[in-house]
Amino acid sequence: EKMKHKALWVIMNIAEGNEEQVTCLLNCEGLMDAVRENFRGTDTEVALCSLWIFANICASCSVFQLHGLIEQGLLSDCKAMLHLNDPDHLAVVLDLIDKIFNIGQTLVQESGHNPYMALAYQSGLIEELSQLQAHP
Repeated sequence: EKMKHKALWVIMNIAEGNEEQVTCLLNCEGLMDAVRENFRGTDTEVALCSLWIFANICASCSVFQLHGLIEQGLLSDCKAMLHLNDPDHLAVVLDLIDKIFNIGQTLVQESGHNPYMALAYQSGLIEELSQLQAHP
């Protein structure tokens, strides 16, 4: 697990880069699937690094790249991660969801709606967020 954490740390730092660097990560076949597998792992540090990778990618990726990640199940992954009891994980997941919705908001002028918000409703993510908000 320690070596996995170090490898993810390197990927996380690359994901903080510019659009070209993020594109290189996204073009590495199977890399994002491998990162996604660590979301629900038992090692908290590994799972947190995996979350940060996607949060960093969403900070500088193109709308097209984000759409690809969402098609691969990123919103469903976020929904599943809302059930963790770790406040650090939860903060990163909420930040990632916020970034996704903000990118979707840039598409409102083109389509008249936020497509990622619509997908979040369809996937049940919005309902999960509402339940989380109501949780004492």
